[in-house]
Amino acid sequence: MFKIQSDDQLLQFESASDDTLLSAALRAELAFPYECNSGGCGACKIEVLEGEVNNLWPDAPGLSDRERRKGRLLACQCKAQSDLRIKVINRAEGRALYPPARFSARVVGKRFLSEEMFELQLEAEQEVIFSPGQYFMVELPELGARAYSAANPVDGNRLTLIIKAVPGGKVSCALAHDRVETLQLDGPYGLSVLTTADEQQSVFIAGGSGIAPMLSMANTLISEGYEHPIKVFYGSRLKAELEMAESLFLSADNLKLINVLSNLDHNTRWQGKTGYLHDVIPIYLECFQNTEFYLCGPPPMISAVQKLLMIENGVPFESIHFDRFF
Repeated sequence: MFKIQSDDQLLQFESASDDTLLSAALRAELAFPYECNSGGCGACKIEVLEGEVNNLWPDAPGLSDRERRKGRLLACQCKAQSDLRIKVINRAEGRALYPPARFSARVVGKRFLSEEMFELQLEAEQEVIFSPGQYFMVELPELGARAYSAANPVDGNRLTLIIKAVPGGKVSCALAHDRVETLQLDGPYGLSVLTTADEQQSVFIAGGSGIAPMLSMANTLISEGYEHPIKVFYGSRLKAELEMAESLFLSADNLKLINVLSNLDHNTRWQGKTGYLHDVIPIYLECFQNTEFYLCGPPPMISAVQKLLMIENGVPFESIHFDRFF
């Protein structure tokens, strides 16, 4: 184990050589800035002041060329090779309720929801505890690890993932088409989690496979007897994905699902809304205040919806919870 210390003395933890600095800090139940845990967002930037690290992905898109020239690295892509003194660039917003841990799970079911998207049902050796909205890292030997959100409420040792088989995606395509019986997981991760306090309604906004954490959170509210309105805006370029969403949410009088097709052609019969989510949301949302918003989808979607909420409608930043996937 290597000793890791921040230059401001606020962070001190130990890291094994096979763990990333980010995971080691979170396992030690420390507050450390991060978002995607996959090298894309750049939230976990650090500088190594003393010691040596193994940089797993030198060209990770979460860093600009200028930042690389300044010697910055991503904690989610670095493994300690010695004791370290580091500088953490960004401020941590908070810490997760449950520290991540490694565990194995059996694949007990798989079904395709569209040509690209499928549901993976897992059964772990022990209870899987997480906050609705969090994700897990799924690792396949020699192919790498990818982040996938839990799509189910907390349910003993069972875990459901909804994954899109990305063209050229080694891990997602292997999970979709290969015979995989056992998986190694690490988690939970993520700070965009379900919260209830003084809100008068909860609004979930998702694109593509970003529907997974929305299912976990919305179905948790429904199963717990949440009485305020629940609105779900779901956008996809595939009609099949919008149609399957109808069957994935629990039935409730206070739930309204608004599906939005982003890619309409002359061969597609569609009676619902079309276009971009940020253009459709104001049609169905009369009040933006006293509301908790949950977002998950591609970065351009997140940016457009954030502009709609904060700039155009004055929603406080602390009422917006989001994950971007890359």
